[in-house]
Amino acid sequence: MREEILRALATDEEREVAAHVIDQVEKSRAKQSIEASWFLSLSEQDLVSQIMRRYPDVQYLFAGGFATAERKRLVIGPVNTDLQDLSVLSAVRIRVKRGADDEITHRDLYGAVMGLGLNRRYLGDVLVTKDGGEVIAVDGVAQEIVRTLDRVGRFTAEAELIELDEISAGIQRKKLIKATVASLRLDAIAAAGFGKSRSILVREINSLRVRVNGSPAKAASQPIKVGDIISVGGRGRIVVTAIGGQTKKNRTVVEIERYY
Repeated sequence: MREEILRALATDEEREVAAHVIDQVEKSRAKQSIEASWFLSLSEQDLVSQIMRRYPDVQYLFAGGFATAERKRLVIGPVNTDLQDLSVLSAVRIRVKRGADDEITHRDLYGAVMGLGLNRRYLGDVLVTKDGGEVIAVDGVAQEIVRTLDRVGRFTAEAELIELDEISAGIQRKKLIKATVASLRLDAIAAAGFGKSRSILVREINSLRVRVNGSPAKAASQPIKVGDIISVGGRGRIVVTAIGGQTKKNRTVVEIERYY
């Protein structure tokens, strides 16, 4: 079955994820044990859900540490096993020593964590909080963050392990945007959502800085639908919440939530 699944996939990246997940499935079946994958993006979770339909003799869930997590680990185990009891995630709280008017951005926090030389596969969501930030990771990576992280941007910082139920899920600043667009192309929707020109967004897309549902954008002309999540490095993310009718000038009404 492994080779059949891998042959059906279109890219090396998809085959790499699929092979990793199949390895975990085969290990779980052979040992009757609970196994977990590396962290998966939204699009990888969709791919893996399709693969897991081929294995009805195991059960699975995706675990990200909190309800709205985007990056999650696949947890696999024998049927009738309580997968919720297994601790496959660790959480780190980062306290940043800064002035009351000094702001920490997601880019600052993410850059500080990745600057430690960690493998992104073993890092979950990175969240900005009022005190600094929180990071979800596998245990060994979480301990490395605690041991080595001492700065975020120009500020000193310190990190500590916390329980998963202590996660605040970050600060989500949200803005509702109602706009009209010439088409439901990615560049048009993203320009409306992020308040930038289409030419700027086209450059971002061509530079591979734009993701749709966790996957790199295919082209500026990529069609967008309700529920799609569009993220741009350093700008946050938007979610298309509604697509309405046409205006007299044949533009389409859209509603977008922007998180930043």
